[in-house]
Amino acid sequence: MNQPVISTPPFLVKLMQCLLVAFAAWNIYHSVIMLWVAYRFKDTQVPFVMGLIGIALFFTGLLFALLYPIAWQLKEKKGMLHNNFQQALFQTIIRYWLALMISIYAFAKILGTQFSPELLSNDSLAKDLSGFDLTWFYFAHSYTFSLIIALVQLAGAILLLFRRTVFAGLLILLPVMLNIVLINIFYTLTTEAELNAVFYLLGLLTLLFNYWKDLKDFFSRTSGSISAFAAGNLFKYAVRAGLLVFSFSYITYLSHIKEPGSAFEGKWKVVKFIKGTDTLQSNAWLTDSTAWKYIYIQKRGVVIMNPNPYVVDKIRAQKGKYEYDAPSHSLHIYLGKDIKTGDHYDFEIAAADADHMEWTGDHFGKHLRLSLAAESK
Repeated sequence: MNQPVISTPPFLVKLMQCLLVAFAAWNIYHSVIMLWVAYRFKDTQVPFVMGLIGIALFFTGLLFALLYPIAWQLKEKKGMLHNNFQQALFQTIIRYWLALMISIYAFAKILGTQFSPELLSNDSLAKDLSGFDLTWFYFAHSYTFSLIIALVQLAGAILLLFRRTVFAGLLILLPVMLNIVLINIFYTLTTEAELNAVFYLLGLLTLLFNYWKDLKDFFSRTSGSISAFAAGNLFKYAVRAGLLVFSFSYITYLSHIKEPGSAFEGKWKVVKFIKGTDTLQSNAWLTDSTAWKYIYIQKRGVVIMNPNPYVVDKIRAQKGKYEYDAPSHSLHIYLGKDIKTGDHYDFEIAAADADHMEWTGDHFGKHLRLSLAAESK
């Protein structure tokens, strides 16, 4: 039985296929075989020898990726090449390589070797974490979420193994892999992880090229599945444009609303705190949760009074709402979930500018005075 006729690919596709085949060989050797050898023979010279082989494989693959597409193109023009076999061979290698590597990442998530909890990250400040640490910490927070991603990857990888289901596998894996590539780039993960993700995406896109004509026909034809609304084209386009203009205008309006007290939004350091006749010492916060070190004034009337000078103490920090009356320069702070039953502070703001504020007030008959300095706004 004759094989189905496969169209002659453009030279760029030939080049990409050869590059992917070369990278697939190096990727499997470097990420699978070398990793196993490093663990199995770590106290011998075997990993060093295997490393040299890996370097030789890299340069051999590079020469293959650069020279073989030219030879392929010349042989094809002379009719010396069975294009069906060539295409089938390279595409099969690419499919199986992608299925292998993506399924490895899927099983790593399922078995907990990827996105496992990092003790150092758990005890570090978020602002001190790198993009890699933040990504790892975020995905490690929910095993269920990681499991869902893993099952999607595994389903797509299995579909790539069968010629009849390749297209379905591509539809599943392309959005996932595009997201992984963007995370790798913008969260500056390791160079190796970024390189792998980019090549996996290129491999999926190269396979998708086989369905380019079908996709073009699908998106160019008008589907009758959705009923048409009887109205003029001008009216329809006006409504479509109006929806986008409204959504943009609505969010723009909300973002420019200036609530009373919004000028004070930001992180404020309590430089000096006087209760009655006592000036609180620098270590008073250790025993007094109302000896605030930082005050966070946020959008939508949210305020957080934090006694810990190093981190936001979720147990001892007090969260609530504030109201500011501009004519009287009075600030009312209600701590707790219920304004009626929570702790209530009344302050008068004096000598306020972009960098400093002075608060004076009373709390259960005790006079309070705070000097605040802006740290970030």
